Amino acid sequence: MTNLRTLKSNLPDYAQDIKVGLDKLLGNQNNHLTKKQILGAALAAAFASKRKSLILDLEGEAKLSLSKEEMKAVKAATALMAMNNVYYRFTHITKDREYEKMTTDLSNSAKSSHGIDQVDFEVFALSVSVVNGCASCIDTHAGRLQKLGFSKKQIQIVAEIAAVITAAGQVLRIEEVIEQ
Repeated sequence: MTNLRTLKSNLPDYAQDIKVGLDKLLGNQNNHLTKKQILGAALAAAFASKRKSLILDLEGEAKLSLSKEEMKAVKAATALMAMNNVYYRFTHITKDREYEKMTTDLSNSAKSSHGIDQVDFEVFALSVSVVNGCASCIDTHAGRLQKLGFSKKQIQIVAEIAAVITAAGQVLRIEEVIEQ
């Protein structure tokens, strides 16, 4: 967990709650998700946060537990959700409900061609959707996870991981701006 230690050491004292969250959610105390799900959800949230140092620390950590195929699937879930979260947030926000009924030309082949366990891919997609705040996608992926046997507690923990990683990214950005 060297990269996780590095991440926590880069967070200032005022972000103590974020450090505690990283320990609880990414550490061995989290027995609700597999290590792959924990680190994949964290890395997906880091990708969605767009903070380079956060991505590098979590990518280094994730490589210790995820295969190359799983690492690629985290990126695929992030890319797919970047597109879908924007589109489906649009259909949800607009007052015209007709858009929700319309078919879309957006490709979604990554949903079935990722080559990893479907539960893990859904965890990664949910994490990105939480960061991006797409209600429709959050509902979709949470529902799929429940159908695949995930409990509400497990879904909540994915959202908590996305929250703490996003907060860490925000704090790192604050410090980056202040140092300039």
